[in-house]
Amino acid sequence: QRFAVDVVGPKVREMDEKESMDPSIIKGLFDQGLMGIETSEDHGGAGGSFTSAIIVIEELAKIDPSVS
Repeated sequence: QRFAVDVVGPKVREMDEKESMDPSIIKGLFDQGLMGIETSEDHGGAGGSFTSAIIVIEELAKIDPSVS
């Protein structure tokens, strides 16, 4: 939730106006481990569940559905 509010939130308007995703958002999603939640730890992911992934998607969607 903090990533969505602190990093994504301030860039929503600019990304909407440009109709483009800010590359730093994508990098941040990877850096925070949010792009590999269901990927096993053996393969560099978090080893989380489908439910964990859905919770992350919901939190991102509250700030910007395009990012989620």
